[in-house]
Amino acid sequence: MINVDKNIPIPERKCKAIRKYPINEMEIGDSFLVSTENEYKAASTSMRKAGFKPLVRKDGVGYRIWRIE
Repeated sequence: MINVDKNIPIPERKCKAIRKYPINEMEIGDSFLVSTENEYKAASTSMRKAGFKPLVRKDGVGYRIWRIE
């Protein structure tokens, strides 16, 4: 028989992109540059999951991602 445990807190999800990019350090208006489309998709998805609103624009050699909310 399997026991049911109560009041066990759910651990926070550890996202590699949040560790890789400075998402938690950003304030509104801050931005960073990534070089590939896959990187900007991963970073902007992580920002949305963290509760921030990203804005992405192509910027010469890569993609610039701003925190707008």
